[in-house]
Amino acid sequence: MKKTRDAVLFVENGFSLELWADEVVNGSGNSRIFRGTPGRVVASAGVSALEIPTVLSREMGDIHPQGNPHVWLDPLLAKVQAGNIAEALKRTDPGNASYYDARLADFKKRIDTALFGGCREHVDETRTATHRLDSQAAPELELPVDLE
Repeated sequence: MKKTRDAVLFVENGFSLELWADEVVNGSGNSRIFRGTPGRVVASAGVSALEIPTVLSREMGDIHPQGNPHVWLDPLLAKVQAGNIAEALKRTDPGNASYYDARLADFKKRIDTALFGGCREHVDETRTATHRLDSQAAPELELPVDLE
């Protein structure tokens, strides 16, 4: 609790993955990281919810009412999360904004290189491609990808 009390930034995934987060943050008394403050970031902000259950029942095992929270398993969605975290870091530590921007750009470039290799130059002028992910943790996805 001491680390939470002294924190300037609290990062949560979102999609109800951290059901404990509000209790811990509120219990810390650290108003810098209360919900709705610049020190609190939901990494999955801007990511569309997938696999939202139509029925909530423990019979189905571990379900997530707001949708599948394992968005970081898709590297393209991990780029969105990294962007949200970088923006929060810049808000709480503006003196190092250029460092966070550079690290984010490098992270995104490494993901694009790993996924698309040298084919990036062969994408049409819309600068989009399609990325497909099959996984048990994430539903089958086919998403348009902005390569910028």
